[in-house]
Amino acid sequence: RSAKSGKYNMVVDTEVASKMVSPLLKALNGYALQQNCSFLEGSLGKKVLPQGLTILDLPHIKGECCSRLFDSEGVATCESEIISSGEVKQYFLNTYTAAKMGMSPTIESATRPMVAPWPAKGLDRNAILKMCSDGILVTDFNGGNNNGTTGDFSFGVEGYLFKNGKIVRPVSGMLVTGNFLTLWESLICAGDDARRCMSKLIPTLAFSNVEFSGE
Repeated sequence: RSAKSGKYNMVVDTEVASKMVSPLLKALNGYALQQNCSFLEGSLGKKVLPQGLTILDLPHIKGECCSRLFDSEGVATCESEIISSGEVKQYFLNTYTAAKMGMSPTIESATRPMVAPWPAKGLDRNAILKMCSDGILVTDFNGGNNNGTTGDFSFGVEGYLFKNGKIVRPVSGMLVTGNFLTLWESLICAGDDARRCMSKLIPTLAFSNVEFSGE
């Protein structure tokens, strides 16, 4: 059953944490920027996200999912910073969108994005639950949407209510709402437990004061 409506600490399991990161990457894509439908428009070189957020692109890890030397246009990939301590370091512009925007082309999209651990290495889900003490652990998203222009989102979620760092009971039929810029400003920590078999290396993430609708 659902928990009571209100603001909770939200821990997002590594299995589904890409749901929190993919909208950031889409907002840095040339098509969204060129069509003025990105909530990160004009952010290049600016610190618009929290100090604790660093996203790297690691396309050359041998033998792992999505590693590649070139994108579909033949542009060479390389290890790079996408976001560094909250500062946007690059847009993703193919030849078409770069020409439209009067900028130099880059790779067309992030190849193997990884969220760096913060504030310390070695944190897994259990350690993060203890750090947050009370809240809701999200283990699945079921429906909902987000607005790429404003950054607003509304997702159906299910998972577990936890207290004192321990899972108490399962919850379902709840809705989490907010804005991605505000959500990321409330980042508590990013874990060090991303699954190497997945295309995006996104660890368990934790945020404070997230709005949930339930009972």
